[in-house]
Amino acid sequence: MPPKRKKQKTAIGKSALAAPAQLQFIWLLRYEWCCSGHPDEIKLWIYSTKEKAISAFPKVMAENASLGEDWKNGLEGFGKEDDENYMCFECFADSVRATEGGGVLLTNKNNDCDDTTITISVERMQVDPPDSRK
Repeated sequence: MPPKRKKQKTAIGKSALAAPAQLQFIWLLRYEWCCSGHPDEIKLWIYSTKEKAISAFPKVMAENASLGEDWKNGLEGFGKEDDENYMCFECFADSVRATEGGGVLLTNKNNDCDDTTITISVERMQVDPPDSRK
């Protein structure tokens, strides 16, 4: 007959109770549309990880910018690299992925192509832990 195994205790020790709460973060995907003579339009989406927020930005552009697939023209990594980038968008998604924080993913704000500018960025926001109200 094999020896009996003892059950491991799962009680929380005093040191675990005294440990500081772990910081929690959410990621905001921010869509900002600006056009001279019109009020700015800002929309926000919340994601649990930075990678989920970054991978969602093409869908956000498709649903909000009313540009169809044309915004992808001339941008590397979107399958339309050979087309002319007449909307003057610049994509920084790869460099934002490499940083710990957030940043601008896509913008045409740095160019004088049009009066209408669109900027999509991702931002890290700290969520207060439940015991922070003390």
